[in-house]
Amino acid sequence: MIKKFNKYSLNIIGYHYVREIKKSKYPNINGVEFSLFKKQIKFFKKNFNILPLEDIIEILNKKKYIPKKPLLLLSFDDGYKDHFNYVFPTLIKEKITGCFYPPTSIFDQKVLNLNKLQVILSK
Repeated sequence: MIKKFNKYSLNIIGYHYVREIKKSKYPNINGVEFSLFKKQIKFFKKNFNILPLEDIIEILNKKKYIPKKPLLLLSFDDGYKDHFNYVFPTLIKEKITGCFYPPTSIFDQKVLNLNKLQVILSK
């Protein structure tokens, strides 16, 4: 089902795993296959104004921007190396931005409980 987006809406797409899942150590993990991610980015570029967070905050504060297309913010959570290996190069190539939110626990070399659960569920 394709939702019709209002041109005045702000949409946020949150990603976790983006990789070549079928070829990975965890082929059943819940994530987005890299080839599908690239197709989604093409769709988003065609149908949305993909803006950096700073621009969206400015637009929301001024309440004056009238977009031709709905606004979109891309979010990448949990600091996976997939984001560096797959997402980041794709965003650079497509000249778009996203927000990356790595957890501080990675600096202590701790695995998030969420990640442990995802691996268990993928088995």
